[in-house]
Amino acid sequence: MNAMKVCVLLMMSQQATHPFPSIGYVLCVATNGKRVLIAKPETYMNLSGSAVGEISSFYKIPPENILVVYDDISLPAGKLRIRAKGSAGGHNGIKDIIAVL
Repeated sequence: MNAMKVCVLLMMSQQATHPFPSIGYVLCVATNGKRVLIAKPETYMNLSGSAVGEISSFYKIPPENILVVYDDISLPAGKLRIRAKGSAGGHNGIKDIIAVL
């Protein structure tokens, strides 16, 4: 299952809102007493930075508290890698997010 399918399933199982008509959907859930926002941008993938930037600005989320989930063709199906630092690895959407944040 890819990252977008996971996001869509979460959105469908809960009550996702659409506060950013030009950006996409946002779902706010609470887990372990903390608020978690799940966003599904409707922008072009290569322009993901505008969506992440607007959402982080609106909700006042510092960059160090943002987790971006995306598919990486270099990883085998079902494999998950979490990194706190690194480059965009040639992914233009991640490059745009890094540039905006």
